[in-house]
Amino acid sequence: MSLLAAVFAVQSAVADSYVTDWYPETVENRPFVRWWWHGSAVDSVGLTYNLEEFARKGIGGVEITPIYGVKGNEANDIPYLSDKWMAMLGHTVSEAGRLGVQVDMNNGTGWPFGGPHVTPAMSARKLVTRRWDVAGGEMVCDSIFPGDFIRKQPDATLQRIVAISSSRSLDISEQALSGGVLRWKSPADGPWRVYAIYSGRTYQKVKRAAPGGEGLVLNHYDSIAVKHYLSRFDRAFEGRERMMPDTFFNDSYEVYGSDWSDGLLDEFRRDHGYDLALRIDDLLGDNGESPSRGRLLHDYRMTLGRLLEENFTRVWTAWAHSHNARIRNQSHGSPANILDLYAAVDIPECESFGQTDFNIPGLHPTGPSRPSDSAPAVLKFASSAAHLAGKRQTSAETLTWLTEHFRTPLSRCKPEIDQMFCAGVNHVYFHGAPYSPKDVSFPGWLFYASVNMSPTASLWNDADGLFRYISRVQSFLTAGSPDNDVLLYFPYEDVITRQGGGHYLMFDIHKMGRVMPDVGSWIDDIMNAGYDPDYLSDRLIDSLTVTSGGMLLSRGGNCYRAVIVPRVAVIPDATLEKLKKLSDAGARIVFSDDVRSAVESLGIEPETLRRSGVSMIRRRNEAGGHNYFISMLRDSVIDGWVHLAVPARSAMIFDPLSGKKGVAATRDGDDGNVEVKLRLAPGESILLKTFPYDVDAEPWRYIASQGTPLEIGRGWSVEFPKSDPPIDGTFFTDTLCEWTRLPDPRVLVNSGTARYRVKVDIPDASVADTWLLDLGDVRESARVMVNGEDAGCAWAVPMVLDIGSLLVTGENELVIDVTNLPANRIADYERRGVKWRIFKDANIASVTNAKKFSFGDWDVQPGGLNSSVKLIPVRYE
Repeated sequence: MSLLAAVFAVQSAVADSYVTDWYPETVENRPFVRWWWHGSAVDSVGLTYNLEEFARKGIGGVEITPIYGVKGNEANDIPYLSDKWMAMLGHTVSEAGRLGVQVDMNNGTGWPFGGPHVTPAMSARKLVTRRWDVAGGEMVCDSIFPGDFIRKQPDATLQRIVAISSSRSLDISEQALSGGVLRWKSPADGPWRVYAIYSGRTYQKVKRAAPGGEGLVLNHYDSIAVKHYLSRFDRAFEGRERMMPDTFFNDSYEVYGSDWSDGLLDEFRRDHGYDLALRIDDLLGDNGESPSRGRLLHDYRMTLGRLLEENFTRVWTAWAHSHNARIRNQSHGSPANILDLYAAVDIPECESFGQTDFNIPGLHPTGPSRPSDSAPAVLKFASSAAHLAGKRQTSAETLTWLTEHFRTPLSRCKPEIDQMFCAGVNHVYFHGAPYSPKDVSFPGWLFYASVNMSPTASLWNDADGLFRYISRVQSFLTAGSPDNDVLLYFPYEDVITRQGGGHYLMFDIHKMGRVMPDVGSWIDDIMNAGYDPDYLSDRLIDSLTVTSGGMLLSRGGNCYRAVIVPRVAVIPDATLEKLKKLSDAGARIVFSDDVRSAVESLGIEPETLRRSGVSMIRRRNEAGGHNYFISMLRDSVIDGWVHLAVPARSAMIFDPLSGKKGVAATRDGDDGNVEVKLRLAPGESILLKTFPYDVDAEPWRYIASQGTPLEIGRGWSVEFPKSDPPIDGTFFTDTLCEWTRLPDPRVLVNSGTARYRVKVDIPDASVADTWLLDLGDVRESARVMVNGEDAGCAWAVPMVLDIGSLLVTGENELVIDVTNLPANRIADYERRGVKWRIFKDANIASVTNAKKFSFGDWDVQPGGLNSSVKLIPVRYE
């Protein structure tokens, strides 16, 4: 063999090895966490301890968000952006660099942006009006700024005075105002409504602010105010550029009631060519839902959205980029086209809020929760923008208000995260981890609305299993490029035209179903037909070009097969013209009353899994094939041959829970596309990688039951190596049960880990190719040792581990360390009156928003092994 041929052979072998192996684990593929600093009362020892724990368990990055402090700890609070605060940031960045952890940072404390340097003149505005009803020929004489008005709005500025009758509108600002008094005699063709229009203040203050961050919320529509706000960070980082975080963050736009800006009337006239002031009665709804109001609301909302994007989002982005930093933004909640706002930032971030009612056997109830706002129709705004604009990551604030405090198991986290993955999320950002000093007593420092992903949480004991799972999945979902089938036109201008009621419309994730229910149904229709859509906005149409084969190519380099345009009342003329040009260039543009029928008429091969209700997402990979993530989020199974919608010669299965991989069994389908043999139980998920050529790797080991399961019912011992309160001694039982049934009152109130130990005799371990250990109902996670060897951790439904390689013929010892939740411990604290709610501002709230509640009212929650444990012999097929 020649030297050149040998080099090519080595390179080919290396390439084959790479494409058939797991993607390398990177920092960006690990889960990140929002890191709340209570009162910014941090120190170098505590920071190092927390960061080392994050790194040890597999957290890839932290986002520093300072919030309110801890009662009695005021002496240790550190003012935001002070020299001492910046020193703590410097220590964090240094230690994070040592540990391989990325540091991000909120551009404020709590949320939204604001603080002590935001003067009333730079604070959030709102429309304020006063109205006088005047008969024809009547004289009106009144103060423009009476005492009661000044008390409520001391900083309001008068912008215009208008008079409106049934036939005409007049600007009477100059003729009627004299020395702060309105003096005007109305014309005879009344009656008249006289309006004084003011630019008022919302006086909203930063929510959950930290020391040094308290103050008014910023006026996001004013670029001068925004630049002034950001200049505080310029001063803080001057000479400290090495401390600059990788990414700056902004939480969901929760600037309530901020429906105005000083220059809005001028901006409106420039945008639309008429005077908004002369239509103020329609804007306020004083004429009811008049025929012309819809168009007025459209124009007003368009201008307000433009101001937000131009004067805040783009100004903030440019500022961050000038410091070689990125921004991560939650655009939802804003009064603008959130699709365009997401596309304008480096990392668009959606939000997982509440709990989805998954029909998965073994996924037990966890008590009170909030309805989920994690429908694909909501999450896809962020991922669609990322796909179209070529953003590598779609982030998600993850598991906010998933369950009640102290009652969140790892098993509940997985399906919620899987649901986000299937909607295009590939960057999990937990909400979140409160900083706690290393020596703080139970339950540690807490944030009122979070799942606790920190070292003080009991789930931290086994959380590395969840983190490793997320890293493996995200490595597949950041590789290659998106492969969504079609684009669904998002009729933003139609929505803002037909949505009546109040003039200020926020695209709040909790109200998406009410604001635009048809959009959600369109997404569901397309997905139920077996296809995966992305949204397309009026502006993002400009990013599309048409390939020679009639595919639509986005700015981000992603291809789509068609644009589906639902029948709506308002589509801008410019959008229709753009769509026509795409159509003339060979793209398929389909206008239809029936979205499902429209997508089915295109002749695109549907994914049979998605059409049958299986959650999944597909991406193109570097090998010329596709990466699939498939999750069974309902009470159903896959067991057999599955037809894929894209061509392939071979495929590999990767199990993100165990790390196992192998070449899948495939066969040719009736239409020439490949069929893959898959097995998936409720709650399970897999990664599938396809190739346009045959790959050389070990085959995937499919298993099937063989023989009768061996139930392990007698001879158990239970002890507590870790427990609060401590429980000494060993309990013996021939009836396996959760530990709360053991004969010691402390088991009813403890939080910790119980060690279940049993010896099992297997006459002939070789009768099966391998053995599965089915732990049944585990409360809540279990680490298993078999004959002194680590067999893994069961933390997700189904609670099953493959332990066959560790079993021997004859006697085997199983040791199962089960960790419960701290619900019983905190309930005992409440009943005994222990003062653990020590947090200022929002202390500890209930997930149900109950004004009065006590965790002491909870029933005792099971802990340990809650059902029979079985050894199941299986064979390889």
